[in-house]
Amino acid sequence: MDTVAIKGQLHEYIEHADSKHLAAIYVLLEKEIAPSYKYDVATLEMLYQRVDSDLKGLSASYTVEEALATIRNTKNK
Repeated sequence: MDTVAIKGQLHEYIEHADSKHLAAIYVLLEKEIAPSYKYDVATLEMLYQRVDSDLKGLSASYTVEEALATIRNTKNK
């Protein structure tokens, strides 16, 4: 059975499953479902430095609209 068929069957089952079966499925997959973001020390330090620079006004910050405009202008050149 291919992945698409498996997903289809699981979706169908989950839509009609009772709470006891849903809880059992969740327990089996809980560790896979929960996000696990782990950053190394160097990455965390870099992120903290960026936040600190931004809060002190030492780095440029852009709104989403400004960033998209810049990207679009660069892309068209």
